[in-house]
Amino acid sequence: MSDTTYDAAVARFGHTVVVNLVGLLGYYALVAMTLNTFGMRAEGQTDLPFAE
Repeated sequence: MSDTTYDAAVARFGHTVVVNLVGLLGYYALVAMTLNTFGMRAEGQTDLPFAE
């Protein structure tokens, strides 16, 4: 992320919210990669709605 984009996000949402968003999105990415690694699917789901 460029400094300009970061500064715009802080100006719009505030520093605390930007820090929380970065943490939230990082955690989401971690969970998504973990679920993908182990091939987890929703209960009863055999096919994905998109090509892997």
